[in-house]
Amino acid sequence: MEQVNYAGKVSLDKIFAKWYRNKWLLKKGETLLSETSNLYPIYLWALAH
Repeated sequence: MEQVNYAGKVSLDKIFAKWYRNKWLLKKGETLLSETSNLYPIYLWALAH
């Protein structure tokens, strides 16, 4: 019985860890995208001059 509970907990932890990492990566990507889009006009302006 103990073994089953442990296996169940491990798989739940794995699922949660995967979900959490995906969520974190998504958030990280959004932040990066917004930072890049803020810098993009400056970058274009620098290229033009």
